[in-house]
Amino acid sequence: VMSKLAHAIDAPHFQATAPVGHTQEQHALRWLSQVAQIQTEANSEALIESLKKLPPSVFLLSNLHRLFLRAVGHYRGLDSILKVMQATARHHFWVCSFHHPAWSFLEGMGHVGHVNVFAKRIHLGAFDPPDLSQWLTAQTRKAGLEPNFDALTQKKTTGPDRSRMLERTERAYWRLLADAAQGNPSVAMQLWLSSLHPDPESTTSTFVSLFKGHETEELEQLQDDELFALTAIIIHEDLTVKELHVVLNMSEARVRALCRGLEQRTLIIETESGRYKVRLNWLPAVERHLRRRSFLHKE
Repeated sequence: VMSKLAHAIDAPHFQATAPVGHTQEQHALRWLSQVAQIQTEANSEALIESLKKLPPSVFLLSNLHRLFLRAVGHYRGLDSILKVMQATARHHFWVCSFHHPAWSFLEGMGHVGHVNVFAKRIHLGAFDPPDLSQWLTAQTRKAGLEPNFDALTQKKTTGPDRSRMLERTERAYWRLLADAAQGNPSVAMQLWLSSLHPDPESTTSTFVSLFKGHETEELEQLQDDELFALTAIIIHEDLTVKELHVVLNMSEARVRALCRGLEQRTLIIETESGRYKVRLNWLPAVERHLRRRSFLHKE
């Protein structure tokens, strides 16, 4: 979205993605100074004055939730940037993106993470079944494969009845996929790929089977400390052991043990950069379970 806006704007603009780990004021202000291509300022007041000397511009900043951690003393990075935005909002136009669970958390906070500075919120909604069908089918055909839903039909038929049955089967599949993925395109892509199987009689066709989703009942045995860890990972998208240690106020040894247990349950995965993420095929079920248990803010 930010890239499309950048190409569409006929005005001076700056585009950047917030870095990981800049939760302290000095680091966050240095980052924004670099984005604006001005001298690094030591405090927000100095940065505000420098920004006001620039021509009126549009700032497109992605993933601003990376500038905070849900821990005492780790909101200063985000708060300092929001203070600068609010003070320069009559001179510059600020467009920022937040991960939705992080936004929902911050919106419920009164004394930190002052996201109420934004005059307008645009929620990028979930993909619906027709959108998913159009997008994923196009991607599959682009790869040289034609999806074949015959394996999902209850019985073999011919003639007009076959066409009608296939149409109903396809519509039912996309409804189930959109529901299982909660409209999340990344999760939907993962489930779609798990549905595809080779057609032994064709190199240009692929059979579509029913994907395997997860239910919240599978998570009932998780302990509270495991749920707190999953909540933190989801709110922040991903976290290192050291960051989880700060957020959960637990020893790093205890955090490592928690992560090993969640990995063994296949709930989370460690990335090449050493950050833990909830596996995409588990993400909808984990989010539903955490909301039901009031660990995450309800929609």
